[in-house]
Amino acid sequence: MIFLPSLKTPFPSDSRGRSRRWSCFHVYIHRRPFCSNGVMLFYYSKISRSSAVLALCVCSVIAACSPSIAPYSFHAYQQVVELKVNSLDPMQLAELPFSEQVKSVKDLRSRLSKAYEFARGRPRNDHSTKQWEIMIDPEAHLLGGFLTRWEEQGHLSQSFITEAQSIVSGGFDAIIGLESGKIGSKQGGGS
Repeated sequence: MIFLPSLKTPFPSDSRGRSRRWSCFHVYIHRRPFCSNGVMLFYYSKISRSSAVLALCVCSVIAACSPSIAPYSFHAYQQVVELKVNSLDPMQLAELPFSEQVKSVKDLRSRLSKAYEFARGRPRNDHSTKQWEIMIDPEAHLLGGFLTRWEEQGHLSQSFITEAQSIVSGGFDAIIGLESGKIGSKQGGGS
């Protein structure tokens, strides 16, 4: 049992007979109790400051080594790759009137929402979830914003479509890189 000194705990005296009661820099380890005249006495031994600091550092390192990101998921990786391919093709159709592509855009938005919800539902997956939020945000300049602009304007120019495809592709590559970067972690092999 390791504890820090308190005012109510009896502490041993130093060689000059002074109590260590007021010292907040010493850590004591409780040793086994022993009895003397029916009174239970406790034997305390002092740990040096360097040992206490070392123990604190070891505990900090152990806590810091716990995974802060979700483990690799083949399903998430496969989903992102498929959505990248399935998103860039319909973008090419944005030269046509939006009214002709409503069903395919609705289906694409549904699949994007499913991917976002999958990412959001995984524990410690905040980074991927944030990337998906940016990707599907209708006010942003990635896929969600592209689809909203196409819907509002009716059709888009080929030069805008080409540039938007490049930006959206980069966004998907960021999500793919984030997910594939989890392969090297010791936590690999997730769902």
